[in-house]
Amino acid sequence: MSYNILIVEDIAAARTLYKKALETEKYLITDTDRGMEAIRILKAKKVHYDLVILDIRLPDINGNEVLKQIREFEKDIPVLVLTAFSDKDMVIDMVNYGVNDYLIKPISIQKLRERVFQVLEGRKKDIITIKGKRTPNRKKEIQESNYLWTKETICPICGTKFESYNYKNKSQKLIKIETDFHEVYEKFDPIIYDIYVCPHCFFSAKPSEFNTLELKEIRALSKVTRESKYNFYELRDIDMGLESYQLLLKCYKLYKKITKSEYANIYIKIAWLYRDKKDNNNEKKYLELALKEYEKRYNLGERIEGKDGELKLKYMIAEISNRLEHYEKAMKYFREILQDKKYKEEKIYEKAQIQLQNMLEKRKKEKGD
Repeated sequence: MSYNILIVEDIAAARTLYKKALETEKYLITDTDRGMEAIRILKAKKVHYDLVILDIRLPDINGNEVLKQIREFEKDIPVLVLTAFSDKDMVIDMVNYGVNDYLIKPISIQKLRERVFQVLEGRKKDIITIKGKRTPNRKKEIQESNYLWTKETICPICGTKFESYNYKNKSQKLIKIETDFHEVYEKFDPIIYDIYVCPHCFFSAKPSEFNTLELKEIRALSKVTRESKYNFYELRDIDMGLESYQLLLKCYKLYKKITKSEYANIYIKIAWLYRDKKDNNNEKKYLELALKEYEKRYNLGERIEGKDGELKLKYMIAEISNRLEHYEKAMKYFREILQDKKYKEEKIYEKAQIQLQNMLEKRKKEKGD
């Protein structure tokens, strides 16, 4: 099967480069340097075009106007936008008319080939628009409508507008709080919605950080392609929640120096989600990672906020060690908590007392057997 591709680019050298990079028996290329000529070619319908590669900056009319006119007579033709970093606002405008993907100049030929393949044959076949966006699972949405609220969000990296789902606090019955502070609810674990994920470019961040990026951070994130098999326009399950944290880690590594506390917090939540899935091996893997970060933080004397900050840190080291069957380490930290009488009225002090007593009784029983 062959595909017809129309390249709309006014810089002759770039146009020739793209054409040479793509032109094969599989991809048949037509090119033009004018937006109005592209519209004329598509309107003539002498050839069925499977993809338009459209530059934003053209000498006669801008790419967003070209796309607007194309959508009046070709609603479903895939469009791959080429843009300079400074044209971010124009890309946002173009999403209104429906695009499949974008690439920021200067363009890697390898990435161009990859994106063309993805649009024509891979996971980027769907046209993304604001009004005609992919439809969430309505049955699930009705089931969870009492637990979630939505907020219109614009991705700072690719300009995609989407509705981010947010959990309504206290909307579910809390079944129990486990000994490492994991909260278990009657319907689903709300931490699956803790991270915003752009459903187009998969930029991921905490809600408080999503639109606070500096220009250099946006540039760093724009240079890297992120992939996911999940449709983040839809409501989430546990696997999508896990994916959101993995995407967050990938994004953080590109632009943010993460503290040991942040790493530990991410790892412990991933462990909790694997616990929800009853995946013991992966739960232990991420508990080990969280434990390492908590210990590093404690041993390096990182500043700990709050009156019970250090106490809670010691408790988490002890409790995770207990869960991982590092019993000597667990008892050491539980005892350190109990030796500090100034915390005697704190709930964590009581938790440590109970956990240490349970461990001692278990050891006594094992020796008795």
